[in-house]
Amino acid sequence: MHQNIEKKLSLKSSLNNSNFIPVAKIVGFHGLKGWLKLDLYTDFLDRLGPGEVVLLDEQQAKISGITHHKNRPLILIEGTNSRTDAEALRGRMIFAENKPIPLEQNEFRIGDLIGIDVETVDGKKLGKITNIIQGSVQDLLVVDELMIPMVHEFVKDIDTYKRKIIVKLIPGMEPNQ
Repeated sequence: MHQNIEKKLSLKSSLNNSNFIPVAKIVGFHGLKGWLKLDLYTDFLDRLGPGEVVLLDEQQAKISGITHHKNRPLILIEGTNSRTDAEALRGRMIFAENKPIPLEQNEFRIGDLIGIDVETVDGKKLGKITNIIQGSVQDLLVVDELMIPMVHEFVKDIDTYKRKIIVKLIPGMEPNQ
């Protein structure tokens, strides 16, 4: 009989959760040995390196391996040894310790932008950023059904301290227009 993955991971983290930021979401699995497919919210893969302690939602876990398959990162968590173990983790968020990493001007951590309020230059509130889609040309800010290219023509100001982004939309960008 197969053990439940919940029993393999510690039930409560002893780490300070407030110092952790979202770095990835588990979107699937790869192979039969428990490798997890990720959507990344960080450009700093060292946060997901072997030996790193992360949180899977509220549960502490240790990463035992990282690799790539078809340009997608895959990680292996201690205690996940099968496809069934990996399937049980689908949809979970991965949080890593928020270690200081120097950024250039106009560079932002994806995790710092998730949940920020977005409004137009006219003051119309559009909602909060729910996702960022990383593209080869530019990234897209996702606010409900609205996708805003992260370029100067559309994104006028990003204030991570006030947790607000000001955007200028063109006619036809909003889904209900």
